[in-house]
Amino acid sequence: GDETQGNEWDLFLLPSLLAGELDSAYVSGFTTLSGYDKFFEDPKSPLQWRAAGLELSRKLSGTWYQDKSIAGILMDWQKDLVRFQDAVDSWALQVDTLDLLQKAETSVDRWRNRLEQAAKADKSFWADSIGITNDQAIAFDLLATLAGPGAFTEIDFDPVYFTVKMSADDITRDKLQRKRTLLSGVEERLVNLDQRMRAIDTTFFFPSPLQLYLEEKNMTTSPFGYIIPKIDALEDDLGQLDKQLMAVDKKFAPVESKIRNNAIPILQVTEAMTQLMYGLRTDSNEEGKKWISKEDLADILDGGEAQNVFLGLLAQRLEGVKQIGKFSTKGVAQLIQLTIADLDELPSFMAVDSTGQVDSLAFFRKAAFAVNTMNRILELPLVVEPDNPGTFEPLTEQFPELSKVPDISTQALDFIFYINVKNHAKAVSSLIQLFTSLDYETLLNNPKLSKEQVEHRTKAIEYLKEYGNFIAGLIDAKQSDEVKDLLDNIADPPGSSRTKRTNKLTVGINAFLGANVGNETWSGDELNDDDNFTSIAPSMPFGFAISGLIGKKDPESFSLFLSLIDLGGLFAFRADPDAVGESNINFRNVFKPGFQVQWNLKKSPFYLSAGGHFGPTFRTLNDELISLNSRRFFLGFGIDVPVFTLYTRK
Repeated sequence: GDETQGNEWDLFLLPSLLAGELDSAYVSGFTTLSGYDKFFEDPKSPLQWRAAGLELSRKLSGTWYQDKSIAGILMDWQKDLVRFQDAVDSWALQVDTLDLLQKAETSVDRWRNRLEQAAKADKSFWADSIGITNDQAIAFDLLATLAGPGAFTEIDFDPVYFTVKMSADDITRDKLQRKRTLLSGVEERLVNLDQRMRAIDTTFFFPSPLQLYLEEKNMTTSPFGYIIPKIDALEDDLGQLDKQLMAVDKKFAPVESKIRNNAIPILQVTEAMTQLMYGLRTDSNEEGKKWISKEDLADILDGGEAQNVFLGLLAQRLEGVKQIGKFSTKGVAQLIQLTIADLDELPSFMAVDSTGQVDSLAFFRKAAFAVNTMNRILELPLVVEPDNPGTFEPLTEQFPELSKVPDISTQALDFIFYINVKNHAKAVSSLIQLFTSLDYETLLNNPKLSKEQVEHRTKAIEYLKEYGNFIAGLIDAKQSDEVKDLLDNIADPPGSSRTKRTNKLTVGINAFLGANVGNETWSGDELNDDDNFTSIAPSMPFGFAISGLIGKKDPESFSLFLSLIDLGGLFAFRADPDAVGESNINFRNVFKPGFQVQWNLKKSPFYLSAGGHFGPTFRTLNDELISLNSRRFFLGFGIDVPVFTLYTRK
């Protein structure tokens, strides 16, 4: 609360900040101009005060150093003080006279007596509270006996002390150590027994005599033990604060908080990558020498002191990433060896290939390096298992939400590669696979979706996975036969045109074979003015159709058709001598996105339609291929050729 400390805000201000208004009693303590400016130089709204209070609260309840909360840090400090005090007492015990030994013996005997009374009281407490079995009663009695007046008889009269060559003080110290070990064993077993009793009825919250004994022991016998209850109370308060902040986030920012929580694990992985790369840099800015070379790394990893120091420092840097834990030096060694090997293969963005051209795959190789490094961090057994400190596990096991990242990132890498090599079909296929994988993960992690919704979405995802290659194949198809082969692979059986004429709603992939008459407009740099004309043209469009029955007594079937390509464009011909250029049979003329409203004639596969399409028209002018923009609106007639039915509702 001292304004001279230069703190922006402090804990005394937190209640006022969360309330959205300043407390006059608190602010009156700032009796200087700087104190005034601190609060009133820039006017703040109640919303801003609350935002500042929430931010301060998050800092209090979050982690500070090496994934530890404030309470965790304070507990470590308390343990350090205890170790220091124990070391001082041990030193004093070695150099001091009989007085300290007598005090130590008195302290151990007092401990034994309190432990005996705690065992007896604990038995009575649980017997009166929830009842105990015969075996449990015997267990309490045996522990009380082990801490009874005769507990140290065997130690005090051990024959070994009559034959061993030790001074009297050393014998006393050895006996004290054995007595402490015995009492610690009794205490540990009594704690376990007390916990088993409490587990019988988890709703019973009254403290047992053993709990009171442990609290008193910490406060009186353990150095600085009086601090522990206060730290425990602080940890409970911080835990409650964290729960309240989560409730606030869920109520007022559910989407944003979910995005933040989902992003945290992957941000931790990218931070680990950053720390790894920082540890592998050299002091040189010279091209090709910015990273440790394979030769230098081999010299470091020679099994000697240099290896231990290097891996220890690098593991320590990685352990600075929040909520990951301890790293395996063996795993880190494997990771950096693979990383350095990949670094040596990385090209410059301006690198040239064997023909002297700039390497078009330079970006892909750098993206591949980043993805492979990230996946190794995820999949190598690098971190200590929380419940088994002697073994190591991959991050994908410690954080299951990251288990799909390697597969998804590899799919993204495939997309980048195919785009670089201009294989558009495989690029689109890999992109569809990527999106379906992401959607499937979202589907599995969305508890709000009903079972029926999950089933429908799953069917759609599986369909896209199965037919993604078909959609991709259309992009790079160069001949009509290639398109025909693609359609044959997924087509519905003959007669499927009846489906849309008998079901209330039908969604599917459709093709049509027919002709249309309409008005077409060409525009482009080669034309002074737009060229409008009327013509008859063959029509073989392909796309998605949504069909439904309209009418109650005698319903008719109508479709809304969204076309992607029209193979009729291959055979479109304009005989007008004044038309710019000459007709050109070019597969690129089939790209004609458009729409149609269709009347599906009853008891037949025929339809009537009205619609339009847009796209390029390629013609030959002076032996050169030119492109004109085409818009066409038409009336059409033809045969319905369903390709694949996606959904029907009767």
